[in-house]
Amino acid sequence: MGGHLFVMRGDLAKLACDDWLLPCAGSLHVSRGFWRAVGDDDALRAAGAWSDGRSPRQDARMAGRAAVPVALPHGSPRPWLVDTTGRDPEGVTSRAVAFVAHVARQPQITRRARRLIALPVVGTGAGGNYQTAGAVLAQLMPALRAAATAHGVDIALVTREAAHYAAAQSLRTAADFTALPAALRQAVTRLARKAQQGQLVLFLGAGVSIGAGLPDWDTLLTRLGAYAGLDAEELGLYEAQHALDRAEYVALKLAAQQRNVGQAVVEVLGTPPCYGLAHGLLAGLPVSESVTTNYDQLFEQASAAAGRPLAVLPREPTRRAGPWLLKMHGCLAHPEDIILTRQNYLRYAVRNAALAGIVQAMLITKHMVFIGFSMRDDNFLRIVDEVRRAVHPDGPADAARAHELGTALMLTRDRLVKSLWTHDLHWEDGFDQGDGVAEAARRLEIFLDDVGYQATAQAHLLDPRFIDALDESDLALRDLLLPLTHASEAAQASPAFAHVRRLLAALGGRGPGKAGDGQGP
Repeated sequence: MGGHLFVMRGDLAKLACDDWLLPCAGSLHVSRGFWRAVGDDDALRAAGAWSDGRSPRQDARMAGRAAVPVALPHGSPRPWLVDTTGRDPEGVTSRAVAFVAHVARQPQITRRARRLIALPVVGTGAGGNYQTAGAVLAQLMPALRAAATAHGVDIALVTREAAHYAAAQSLRTAADFTALPAALRQAVTRLARKAQQGQLVLFLGAGVSIGAGLPDWDTLLTRLGAYAGLDAEELGLYEAQHALDRAEYVALKLAAQQRNVGQAVVEVLGTPPCYGLAHGLLAGLPVSESVTTNYDQLFEQASAAAGRPLAVLPREPTRRAGPWLLKMHGCLAHPEDIILTRQNYLRYAVRNAALAGIVQAMLITKHMVFIGFSMRDDNFLRIVDEVRRAVHPDGPADAARAHELGTALMLTRDRLVKSLWTHDLHWEDGFDQGDGVAEAARRLEIFLDDVGYQATAQAHLLDPRFIDALDESDLALRDLLLPLTHASEAAQASPAFAHVRRLLAALGGRGPGKAGDGQGP
């Protein structure tokens, strides 16, 4: 099976991948922004790179090489210097494809089923093609798709701007997602439609962060046991206990050592330098409300990089319009809030009733999609039970679901657990095709990529940089809308014109009376 081309918004240098393309000139000059993104002056200079205010080495030249490696610490995503300059979209694209072919032969760093190679929309910043980004994308998208297939690798095209992201999505078709079984594609369409309608809520479990190198729940507890200094006999007894009892025991051991279990979680998890592909794909969805039981801050980082910074509840209550994330079990930034032990869980309903109330309201009013979550968390089960009693006071509906709480995306098949949720959830476990968990996880990433593809609005339609990425129907609609960007003062005086102005802005246009189109280079 060939590779897959992903499209996401985010920070190229912060994505957990194997290799990424670091744009430069033929002289190995790197823009100041990308230089800062790498964050290792010595490694860049050793590769021959230089930037503004720095002197180039005399031998600083690409000299016909497809890519020049930048040696970062082992285990970090590898940047490769690639010349992306020139006003010829075909030439820039050919160099990007040559880069993919070159690094596809390198050792893999990530533990994904396929190596992951990331690159930006090459040449559309300082490379010379800023005003013709659509022409570059029209060349780049099919070329990268073919390269992923030819080399059996996954490629992530990472964009900063909403317009680049929308234009790239518009150049894809359903044929890009044939790796998904038909039933999963139907689920994609259903979830994408709910996202477009503002009805979708994300619920992220520990499985989402595994792609960034973080442990699942059981592995975290094992590491905490070792951190607490349990001997071999204790560890044997410890591993046989219920997860909450294990956490309670570790907390007691740490307390006897005058150490705090929340701080232990912080030290065991550390600070992952990069977020995972799943974080980036989810951050780009048109979803305003999210919930997580995770302690890490990777989804927050991915959302900020996608241009959608989150207000994090309950520590950062907000009344401003914009997306927010509810952290049910605390955050690494506040170790004292971490919910881990059985005692924490027993007291959750009293101490965190307001948070439980938010989740209950979303379960009743929105459609919640569960990703990387086992559906066995005691706090969540208690919250769902209260919702069930409120919605179905006489028991579950016998026929069609009277009220659907959401959709569960499960990597493995579990008939027993599935049957317990049959009246509440759409249960999607078609990711498990019998070829292992790693392939199932990759299939889930392709699923999320497909949701993004189907849910993306045309944020590039009126932006002149992307006219080469429009088809006939797009161009016809564009011709109808463009006169509105020059509406008369009398028309603009109508209260209804505020809706028109918002529409034009959402489609990448410059509304009447506005300077600039709101898009950065």
